[in-house]
Amino acid sequence: MVSILAYPKHLVDATKDAVLTFVVPAKNGCNLRCSYCVIRQRRELEGISVQLSPAHYAAFIHGIARHIPIGCISVQGEEPLLDDSMPYTQAILKAAQDWHIPAAVVTNGTHLAKQVNTLATYRLSQLTVSLDAATAQEHDRLRSVAGTFTSVLQGLAEARSLPELQSALAVASVLLPHKVDLLQDMPALLAEMGIHGWFITPVIKIGQEQPGGPIQNWPQLVGDLQYLQARADQAGVKMIVEDEFNWLGEARAKMPELRPMRFRNLDRPEGVLRLLPSGACDVGHDLLREHNPHGPIWYPDREKPIDFYRRVLGKSQAMRKFA
Repeated sequence: MVSILAYPKHLVDATKDAVLTFVVPAKNGCNLRCSYCVIRQRRELEGISVQLSPAHYAAFIHGIARHIPIGCISVQGEEPLLDDSMPYTQAILKAAQDWHIPAAVVTNGTHLAKQVNTLATYRLSQLTVSLDAATAQEHDRLRSVAGTFTSVLQGLAEARSLPELQSALAVASVLLPHKVDLLQDMPALLAEMGIHGWFITPVIKIGQEQPGGPIQNWPQLVGDLQYLQARADQAGVKMIVEDEFNWLGEARAKMPELRPMRFRNLDRPEGVLRLLPSGACDVGHDLLREHNPHGPIWYPDREKPIDFYRRVLGKSQAMRKFA
């Protein structure tokens, strides 16, 4: 998955609400090996041992929600639906439910069929399932694990059958350079399954010193998006381009052919805090760089969540003004 914010469809545009995204751990890591995974690119989980418990994640949400509005919460991997990840995922979703906060889960879909009934007990605003090719051969090759395509389709069918999840369900696909053909039959596949929400994310490269972004050149990217939009329209599928940090803003202003397309971005990405299992975090455009292991760390027994949140965002804002 290449989403960074992965926020729900109930966005927080033009507000000052907090946006929290959580990376939850898995004992043996993710069950897939996608080369373009943001967590791997950012080196978020290298050289760390898990410190936060499920109760700590919940306390973090409660401790902030008591003081300021939280616009949305998202849960990401490694893979949040693995058995040993689910206690973390459920703790986060329960806390979001308690405060009526829009919540999202981003999953590779391989364990969705097993966990779908549990997910249905929460008021999810978004359940995003990653599917990066329309055939088993190509999808499993990209994920480096055989059988994943079949597992994902089974999970999607199970989720589609539950009224509690139907409106929240969407599929997300990575657009790789020179590989638009992998996605050309995706709209027809989704329409056949009764799924009408499709997110397209141009593959990105995480930066080191400087923020990263999409690696595809603009003319090729625009042509690929136009082609996929036509395929989606033909199939009756709603295609949305994930443009989380407004990477394509300049291109959209200059290229009228992009204006009819739907884009999704957050007005204030600088207000996004991403919490890792170690208690470490990154904020805003730092999410486009490799994780800084020497950055702020939340220690639950030393600092209240709201104080940590304000300290980290205040420091980030000060650094931007200085820059």
